[in-house]
Amino acid sequence: KRAKDILALLNLDFDKIKDKAPLALSGGEKRKIAVAGILVCNPKYLILDEPIAGLDSDSRENFMKLLVKLKKNGITIIIISHNADYIAEYCDRVIVMDNGQIVLNDSPDNIFNNFECLQKLNTCSSKQIINLLDKNGISISKSAIKYDDLIEELVREFGDKNG
Repeated sequence: KRAKDILALLNLDFDKIKDKAPLALSGGEKRKIAVAGILVCNPKYLILDEPIAGLDSDSRENFMKLLVKLKKNGITIIIISHNADYIAEYCDRVIVMDNGQIVLNDSPDNIFNNFECLQKLNTCSSKQIINLLDKNGISISKSAIKYDDLIEELVREFGDKNG
């Protein structure tokens, strides 16, 4: 019963996957099944190392939305990742380590809006776009970190001028 409930939480249909060989599952399904195996134990914490590496765009989005759902259900999620875009988009707190030492520990807004911090990081793409626009004389709000924020800023800046 618990396994079926967890699979439903993960948007997996027990009857559709119960007889499938593990190798017949998609990359996203394999990750969900791995998470399901952990969630059955009702953990307080979930630690994931590069959880979206190798997934296609849709699978990455779906997996990250799953993690948001798990967080809302009270599970603390720790993600170890080099993917600054998804860190900026989905995480509440960012801890940057260098040679085993914590060098930054703050909110994504503070980390990705601090030029000195960005020098230390492989900055997220939205910030790279903002910096490139700024270098070319197009100044938009530096507070945009997430893609949705960037799009809103671009629409605000250019939407009325270009229809």
